[in-house]
Amino acid sequence: MLNFLNHFTVPGVEHVTIFNDDQDPKLFYMVPELPSLLKREDGTPSFALISFARDFTLLADKATALPTGETEGGLLQLTTSLEVSQEDQKKIRAYIAGGMGQFAFPRLNGKRILLMRAGALAGGDIKLTYPTWVDGTVAFHLFPSGGDTFVKALEGSSKPSLVNSNLASYTALLGQEGVRLIRNAIEDGWSPGTINYSVSFVARIPNLKVHVWGESHDVYNEIKEHCTVTETYRNGNSTRTYRYPQVSSLSELRDISTNLHIEYNQEDFRAAPEGGESPTKAVEDLVFQIVNQMVMQKFLSPGFEPGLKAEKLGTDPLAHGDGAKMPGGNQLWLKDFEQRMDVSIDFTFEGSTNFVVEKHPNSELFAVIDKEQVKKSIIEADLSKPYFTLLDVPVQVTADFDRDPIAAIKVFLEYDQMDEQGGGRKRQVEEFLFDSNEDRYFFRVVMARHPDGTPKDEYTYRSQIIYKASAKSEDLAPVTTNDRNLIIGYDQLNCVNVAVYWGAIPTDAVQQVQVSFRYPGVDLPSATAEAVLRLDAPQASWFTYTGDQRSTEYEYDVTFFMTDGQRVTLPTQRSSTQRLIINAPFEDKLRATFVPQGSFPPVASIVVTAKYKDGDYEKSDVHSFTNSAETWEWSIDLRDRQKRDFTYKVDVTYADGSSDSGEEQPGTEGTILVGDVARDMLNVEVVPALLDMTKWKLVIVRLTYDDGDGTRGEHIVQLTAAPPDPATLKWTLPITDASKRSYSYQIQAYGNAGEKHLVDPTSTTDPLLVLEF
Repeated sequence: MLNFLNHFTVPGVEHVTIFNDDQDPKLFYMVPELPSLLKREDGTPSFALISFARDFTLLADKATALPTGETEGGLLQLTTSLEVSQEDQKKIRAYIAGGMGQFAFPRLNGKRILLMRAGALAGGDIKLTYPTWVDGTVAFHLFPSGGDTFVKALEGSSKPSLVNSNLASYTALLGQEGVRLIRNAIEDGWSPGTINYSVSFVARIPNLKVHVWGESHDVYNEIKEHCTVTETYRNGNSTRTYRYPQVSSLSELRDISTNLHIEYNQEDFRAAPEGGESPTKAVEDLVFQIVNQMVMQKFLSPGFEPGLKAEKLGTDPLAHGDGAKMPGGNQLWLKDFEQRMDVSIDFTFEGSTNFVVEKHPNSELFAVIDKEQVKKSIIEADLSKPYFTLLDVPVQVTADFDRDPIAAIKVFLEYDQMDEQGGGRKRQVEEFLFDSNEDRYFFRVVMARHPDGTPKDEYTYRSQIIYKASAKSEDLAPVTTNDRNLIIGYDQLNCVNVAVYWGAIPTDAVQQVQVSFRYPGVDLPSATAEAVLRLDAPQASWFTYTGDQRSTEYEYDVTFFMTDGQRVTLPTQRSSTQRLIINAPFEDKLRATFVPQGSFPPVASIVVTAKYKDGDYEKSDVHSFTNSAETWEWSIDLRDRQKRDFTYKVDVTYADGSSDSGEEQPGTEGTILVGDVARDMLNVEVVPALLDMTKWKLVIVRLTYDDGDGTRGEHIVQLTAAPPDPATLKWTLPITDASKRSYSYQIQAYGNAGEKHLVDPTSTTDPLLVLEF
């Protein structure tokens, strides 16, 4: 077995540690300290970088810009090993056969360690091998945390082969940035990745006797004094780090604990040759490992008192007075915590034993392969020129498995073509089971080719419907197609499924809608159905089998239940859509604005009744005016936009109790004057152009009209030195008697010097009232 104490390195091959066997003086074990790449039979390293340009036609169509940063990619492949080359093995054999500077190997003989000189071996008798590997891991790290534009995927061995040279293979799919970075790294001479091994093998230690003794409480207190507490601050908050004693050698352990006594047998070995390790130091390291596991690990583990509660550990002296309790753990850092273990330490280890040795060979990627070899290993590929053409068909069905009486649908697909360019018969058969609306499958096959190289893309599919609560399934006839996106709907399943929706329907006019479905020529209970839609229930559905009929066309009648109690039924319609949206039967709107005329009082009210009729569709509304300030906009929905005739009737009631009942008369869209409707308009304009407003401070003109039959009006114009608003100078008054156009005016003028000019009410019919005084 491999003797751990007997190891050395060879000048020129320092990256390999050599161990001697503890029984066979001719047998040596090689442990590489650096990983390498596996050499192929031709001597080239097992490394390849396939750099490819992507198929632009697959990335985007002609109307779409290419995605940024993804027009190329790469595939990196390599096989790592812990191999010692044949050239290095020759150097190792020559060094051993040459006596290694007359180095004496420690040899086991009973309980004593004897010496053997290497110079006694002939070069041809030396046997080189690798240790018996126990366990190990290996990882290839490339652009850590770089994102998927650097590395999209990485696959490989997490464990090496654990046989001889510990092979491990890796494949990395690189994004565009990853490929460019590797190419630049080759030119610039730096490495983009690392290879990290962690392997272990079994070694034998010589027959040693180790005696350790002391008092546990003395050793504990000494170790405790070497614990440190580090406190750092960030944004006003403190962070504490507790550091246990970091002991790496037997001498350091003795320095921190003078009460821990260690004795072991020592042999006087000669100094190691160049590149070798002192046997004395190796023995010390083994003793330290034994003592460290037996003693130090005990003190550095969580509380050695069973059942110790965290609150007994005291408080953190660096908690700044908040009194926070610290969690249970190792108590060494708690300087104010007292704990005793009055037990004597006294144990003896004696014997020859095996133990596991760990090694961690690691290297940068380009340290194990030079850039010229990398350049030779780069292969460029253009993916826009495929050799084989793939038929890739997504398959879906549109059945509603939750609401329809369909339990499942099976779809059978077959591609069977002869490749006329010597590729033989291409055949692929698939069966897909759909029982959920989310199911989606893919039918894929490499297509056969015509003599001219064009692909044969036709395939055949058929469907089988499995109904709920029925032992009988229905098989549909095969269909040949070249559809690249196969969606099997109800039109291909010998059934009709219609989802009906409340559409653009005015809720102020329509209360609910009844839709009556009918599939002609089928005598099944489900062939007829009625669906009722309301604003609070805007959706319904209808499903029926069609038997042997392949048509999906159905009939339906729509009845609108109006808010005023009327029903409007449309003629029977036909459709094959699976989504039926019911909109109002109205094509347009008719609008009329009624404006009251007359003075309130003597007019007490004006009642307007408006009516519209189109066959069985009628609309009638009544509105009452009690003042002249309001208007009434009457609008109705029209089934026929060409039919816009309506009638209205006006009834006027006066304050003295008398009334005037009007006759029904035709109406027109727009503004309609109702009541005491004026037959003419009185227009008067005040003209102040001849007035000297530097003399007059204020001029008031009061216009009045009274025809003696109830039509009255008044308008006042005020003039100052400021330019007047032209609109205030004009007065327009509707009059009922066109022959009565006389009005009166009255003028009051006040001068800047205190003078006045008054004109008493004067009648005139002149539409232009010129002011001159």
